[in-house]
Amino acid sequence: MTNSLDADNRAASPGEQAAVPRGPKAWLLALRPWSFPASIVPMLVGGALAYRADFWDWPLFLLTLVGGLFFHIGANVTNTYFDFRRGADTVAHADDRTLVDRMLRPRDVLLLTACFFLAGSAIGGYLASQSGWELLALGAAGLFLGLFYTADPLGYKYRALGDLGIFIAFGPLLVLGSYFVQTEKLDLLPLLFSLPLGLLIVAILHANNYRDAEADRTAGAMTLAQILGKRGSRYAYYFLVLTPYAFVIAFGAAVTPWVLLALPTIVLPLRMIRQLNVADEELRQALAFLPQQTANLIVVFGGLMALGILGSELV
Repeated sequence: MTNSLDADNRAASPGEQAAVPRGPKAWLLALRPWSFPASIVPMLVGGALAYRADFWDWPLFLLTLVGGLFFHIGANVTNTYFDFRRGADTVAHADDRTLVDRMLRPRDVLLLTACFFLAGSAIGGYLASQSGWELLALGAAGLFLGLFYTADPLGYKYRALGDLGIFIAFGPLLVLGSYFVQTEKLDLLPLLFSLPLGLLIVAILHANNYRDAEADRTAGAMTLAQILGKRGSRYAYYFLVLTPYAFVIAFGAAVTPWVLLALPTIVLPLRMIRQLNVADEELRQALAFLPQQTANLIVVFGGLMALGILGSELV
């Protein structure tokens, strides 16, 4: 069963159970640190746009990063708990091994969920007191999307709405939030720059769901990848990883030519697309590495986009 933005924590074979992490390492792995760039990169872009608009406060920006990351971790561990409780994560089919391998107890995971959501909310409340009530609305939307991604009674991930929720949470909400903390304004520009980032982050989830379509169907979870089928999922992936480059050319460069720094990274999605154009018997191997490769793409694309936005002011 796929997990939100869980790019490379593949299931261990039965022979590997003796090496199950314990203690501090188990707690760290439960947070899924490999997924953190999916929230950090959008906040960097939002901060870069604020800097371009001549608004900057280092302490507030660092608090924004920490608060956004805490919400992300809270969503991760919520997902861990409810996927396990629903029977979607099993020993045979699970990316997140936290509960299926008994690295932690379910009540430990619930404790993590409460701690990180409460800490994130406290930071968000302070930032809202400094910048404006609008941030509370953005934070509440993020909390809702993160919690009810898998939590009852919605669990919208299981109803083929996970892609939409991830797009909103990791695209517009994070970019607009980090921009608003600095500028105290909700502008069109950060919303537009959030769109390519949201698409690439959804591509990570879609790659997971494309790979795990059969396991998800067996677990009773409905995903967009199942609805589209193999061929449709392949074309959807093409759209998700190539459309951001159309944005860079058509819109980003009009704001600042420095955004074109991200354009050469198109060789990465083109390489991944070639990997998918294989016979069915070879496709399983190609899909095994696709989520991690897509996660790497958001780092280089989003990082260069943020650098390009800063470059327009620094040079």
